[in-house]
Amino acid sequence: MKPESISALAEATGRKPSKLFRTLKTMSNYGIVELKRERNYVRPIANATEFHIVAG
Repeated sequence: MKPESISALAEATGRKPSKLFRTLKTMSNYGIVELKRERNYVRPIANATEFHIVAG
């Protein structure tokens, strides 16, 4: 799924856009997603699609 906006992703996931935006903002701080501003909306872009958990 490649949503065109945070609103579209919120609708698909059943989350409120404001709460979803906060989660995505935190994820963008870690480089997991990019929040790209386009015209009148923000489009989330996944940078990380695979995760490896290393236990030390």
